[in-house]
Amino acid sequence: MVSPRENGTFWRPSLSDLPRAIADEQLALKLGIEVIRWEPDVIVATMPVAGNRQPMGLLHGGANAVLAETLGSLAAATHAGPGGTVLGLELSCTCPLYTFRSPRARTKSRSPLSY
Repeated sequence: MVSPRENGTFWRPSLSDLPRAIADEQLALKLGIEVIRWEPDVIVATMPVAGNRQPMGLLHGGANAVLAETLGSLAAATHAGPGGTVLGLELSCTCPLYTFRSPRARTKSRSPLSY
């Protein structure tokens, strides 16, 4: 198999196809995750804080984890290609305080690969 890095191409659905792809992943859809930029080396997404709060009114840590896992999976799939399989084995999350003050959480995932 030729890696995306070797042939210089990267797989990803178009952003117009993304709502359908995320709809297949029901948890991301329920949390309102929206990918606004998807390139080979960076993915940017938002998620509303409203509806995703813990009992004290702050963004729920589990919602943060879902956002991180979703972007990590999309980034891995970009490099694995259409026939590849990706799997997250471990997730550790912290959230900056300023995230709690915004009506939408926004995060960015960068690829660890260098080109």
